Amino acid sequence: MLSRPLAGWIGVSISLLLTGCMGNMDVKPMTTDPAGYSARNFSRAALPSAAQALLPAPGAEPLPFKQLTAQGEISTSRLPDLKLQYELILINDQNDGMLRGIAKSEGNGLLVSRSFNATYHGLVGLASQDADPALTMTNPAYYVHGAKAWQSLKTVEEGQVYPFETRSATRDPLHYGIVWQRTCTAGTAVAASTIAPGLTGKSIPVVCVDQNSNNVA
Repeated sequence: MLSRPLAGWIGVSISLLLTGCMGNMDVKPMTTDPAGYSARNFSRAALPSAAQALLPAPGAEPLPFKQLTAQGEISTSRLPDLKLQYELILINDQNDGMLRGIAKSEGNGLLVSRSFNATYHGLVGLASQDADPALTMTNPAYYVHGAKAWQSLKTVEEGQVYPFETRSATRDPLHYGIVWQRTCTAGTAVAASTIAPGLTGKSIPVVCVDQNSNNVA
């Protein structure tokens, strides 16, 4: 017969196993080593098996870069002394259509926010997490745990509609998560040089609209 204290500890242990210990997460690794944090938590191997199954094989959908960085700055006449800078790094690990994103925003050189994600072609979310560097803890990452609709974006055709419907949740096995629908519509092709000087070929704009399970866009 188990003593009451020992039985209580076993009960707590089972409870923690069932919930996956999915409490809030330490922000410090996200701000001190964002590249390492992204590689550990947002690589293809870090995704749930259901999300990995949605991706094509490595090498099947090559992208024309290994790493792409976009930067910008925002200023307003109302706050002339405040300069807001943002940066987004997209990392192509395996030419499988998946990109790891590492983003940050700064105000006058001070870090304001940090975010991480994994996406399919930069359009469809596979995982995401945000962090406020002013806090010590943040919410756990959300991952795609399944899809009712999933369209290949290996080739995008003018005027075509590409539907996606996924369910995202934390790693907690008792967390069912949120169902999202994303519908992307391809427009008319234009010269890629109109997007950025020096680019060759054609560019097709894609506009996406999101809806949650309550049909709220």
